Amino acid sequence: MIWLLIGCVFQCEDPSITVAFEGELATISGTPLGLSDADRTAAATGSFTYDLCTAGLEEAEGRKIFDGALTGFELDVGGVLVEGSGNGLVEIEDMSSDMLRFTDGPQFNDPVIGSMWVDGVESELLEMWFAITDGDGAYDSTDMPNPFPMSPELPHTFSLDDEGGTALLQLTVLE
Repeated sequence: MIWLLIGCVFQCEDPSITVAFEGELATISGTPLGLSDADRTAAATGSFTYDLCTAGLEEAEGRKIFDGALTGFELDVGGVLVEGSGNGLVEIEDMSSDMLRFTDGPQFNDPVIGSMWVDGVESELLEMWFAITDGDGAYDSTDMPNPFPMSPELPHTFSLDDEGGTALLQLTVLE
């Protein structure tokens, strides 16, 4: 038992991976985050951080959920600053089409509801959902990716939903 604990601590000496991204607001429905259709094509920049030491919960063969692994999320879109709860989910599917998902805010799969923040104000209804699909199976594992293996050229969905509507981002840089 002690050996396993030491092994985990050693393996997780530098446990966080931070991924920076850039893109633009591609589609907007309603007024999410107080934005409107006039903000379409606004620049979006940000980053997310996930913790490699988070234990995964095996939900089904080829699929793993890491509850609380999304420890950081920031986004500036159209002059609006969005911050994560610090307790989001990472979900990985290693099936015929691999998928890597990052979610934050109130989520169906998450028993701990984490509130996100908009311009420093808590937003209990804001949800973030970011998924990348790798149809070629290049990422062949349900382990946390280290290093982050995927590029914005792969099919992806990045959405923000609140009581005002939905905003979809299109990423151009993911590093």
